[in-house]
Amino acid sequence: MLPFTFTLIVDYAEWQIDARVCLERGLSQKEKKELVQMQREDSSHLPARNITHLFLHSFLENLLWNANDVVLITEAEPIDLPGPRIVYVNEAFYRLTGYTSEEVIGKTPRILQGPQTDQRTLDKIRSALRNWQPVVVELLNYKKNGDAFWTELSIQPIADEKGWYTHWFAIQRDISERKEMELALIESEVRFRTLLEEFADQVCILCQNDKVVLTNPAWQRFHECPIEKQSEYNWKQHIYAEDLGRVETALQQTAQHKKTQTVQYRIKAPNHTTRWHQSVVTPRYYQDGKFMGHIISTQDITEHKALRQQLAETSRLESLGRLAGGIAHDFNNLLMAMSGYTEMALEYAPKGSEQETLLKNVEIAAGRAASLTQQLLTYARRQLVEYTVLNLNNVVRETTQLLQKPMHPEQELVFKPADDLWNIYANASQISQVLLNLVLNASDAMSENTSKHGRILIETSNVYLSQEYAFTHLGALPGEYVCLIVSDNGSGMTKEVQEHIFEPFFTTKPPGKGTGLGLATCYGIIKQASGNIWVYSEPGRGTSFKIYLPRIPLTPAAVEETTEVMQYGSETILVVDDEPLVRTLTSRILRKNGYKVLEAAGGDDALRLQQSCTEGIQLLITDVIMPILNGKSLAIRLQQKMPEMRVLYISGYTQNFMENEGILESSLHILTKPFSSRELLNKVREMLS
Repeated sequence: MLPFTFTLIVDYAEWQIDARVCLERGLSQKEKKELVQMQREDSSHLPARNITHLFLHSFLENLLWNANDVVLITEAEPIDLPGPRIVYVNEAFYRLTGYTSEEVIGKTPRILQGPQTDQRTLDKIRSALRNWQPVVVELLNYKKNGDAFWTELSIQPIADEKGWYTHWFAIQRDISERKEMELALIESEVRFRTLLEEFADQVCILCQNDKVVLTNPAWQRFHECPIEKQSEYNWKQHIYAEDLGRVETALQQTAQHKKTQTVQYRIKAPNHTTRWHQSVVTPRYYQDGKFMGHIISTQDITEHKALRQQLAETSRLESLGRLAGGIAHDFNNLLMAMSGYTEMALEYAPKGSEQETLLKNVEIAAGRAASLTQQLLTYARRQLVEYTVLNLNNVVRETTQLLQKPMHPEQELVFKPADDLWNIYANASQISQVLLNLVLNASDAMSENTSKHGRILIETSNVYLSQEYAFTHLGALPGEYVCLIVSDNGSGMTKEVQEHIFEPFFTTKPPGKGTGLGLATCYGIIKQASGNIWVYSEPGRGTSFKIYLPRIPLTPAAVEETTEVMQYGSETILVVDDEPLVRTLTSRILRKNGYKVLEAAGGDDALRLQQSCTEGIQLLITDVIMPILNGKSLAIRLQQKMPEMRVLYISGYTQNFMENEGILESSLHILTKPFSSRELLNKVREMLS
């Protein structure tokens, strides 16, 4: 490294002089007086060399003294403590630090250091000085009043004419404002990243060509894409082809019109399940207004859409109920008039005449119409009903005695009551009417399937409906209920039929075989009793109606007895169910309690997941009846590859029904839907232990 010197060309009195001036030399008091005197007098008589010497010293002193940046010159040694002494500081040093030159001359630059001055930076400076090398650092220093400030420090060694290093020349620039902006930017970025990491929604930041720039953990978990691979990930590849156009349009319109867009679409998750996503697409721009890319914030709305569908169905039934109730009320008034006038007309008709016969037929028809209006009023819950405390087992026993005669000879009716059944608050006649409708409908459904023996199973039980169950079944409230289940092995129902079965006048029976008011009446009776009725059915697999009526009295002690005791674990569990709400709920309960969960929407998806799973699967939880590959066949195929894997079957059908129908053996582990968190976790822990 060459010595640090100034070379200055001075044109004076037609002489051109090259002066190499070493900066360690300052002006003495005598030289300053000579310079002042020279300015006052004609300097033409002075020797050119003295004039140049005085002029250069004056010029350099003014240059350094008036510089905006701090100039500090120290001796060359000692490098180690106490360090080189200060021999010169300019006026900017005083403006920045508050120290006058008299206060710091003879001291070391350590006077500016404080408690938060970075030791590693000081070590870097000391290492450069030992090797007589220039160094540039950023350092936190302290003013005379104790205030901290950031400085950009540039240190350069100075040599004399012989090449010996004699001093250190340092320039300091105040960068406190810049550092504050940098620290604020860093703090803002930390807050932004923290917000991203804690944000429950999936967040993805894209560049201009829709490539991924940054994502949050929620996005990474859903796509199963680690952060180091996100820039290469094609996030559009799993969007359904029918929905991809909507997503592309939202991206284009957002960039063109500079407006946020919201788009809903279906996406195939890595576990092969179909999810509904709703994304808010927001454009990003540079400071000059040039388009930069997008920010996409995504919510999984699969459960939300399912609940909206339930709400729509419930609202439709409620609307139909109000309509039916209004019509039935007005029609009842007309029927009353018809029946009254018919009765009066019969008094004037001759006995045995044709007029009497016709009027009696009108009277019979009016009676049937009145019966229909009563059913409509029941569906609309506009009847005044007297409720009493009932034991459901007693009502079922009395009703089944009436049902033995109407049953087909080839059909069997079985009742399996629960012990110590809780009481309910309802009307016995109405509950009996519900049971009659359900059993007769089941009998008709079984008559269509003559290939096997017909069997109707009636069961009662005490159940606790959890908060999770209430969340996925609109209208249900968590708590203790008495459950009545009517199952048959008839022809079953499609999803489309199940959506309309509780509507008045909807029927799948041939004309003349039914009014379509039976199940609508059941719905109205159960709803009026503050209960719920649900149907579980598969084509060719029969049907189960489940009725939940609230237990009375519901004491605080009883609630305390049903408090869920969570059973934690860490094993890997594969959950397979074609019903998204059930699958998601089951997986959520298990993950919450420490288990590693894999999800599949069907048997074929489960087989693909097993092939890509590097870890073993300790437990399979599977629905029994699924399209393409049922639960039992899936379990057999998986256990051929993993003999140690346990299997837990879940189903809307009861265990008694599946055993009787030969769907599953009694030795297998079965959990009937709905199940609480406690029931699921206890059963899982029991099987894995």
